Amino acid sequence: MARRGMKKTLSLDLSTRIVEAYEAEEGMRRFKVSQGMVKKLLSQ
Repeated sequence: MARRGMKKTLSLDLSTRIVEAYEAEEGMRRFKVSQGMVKKLLSQ
């Protein structure tokens, strides 16, 4: 189990799917990620 605050590397495929889902207005709910995480992915 990962401890809170530890960074995990996301695969390019997973990052892409999260961004696509976010753009379809279901990303944070579907993948259970924070808005901050989505913002980081969008800025890359």
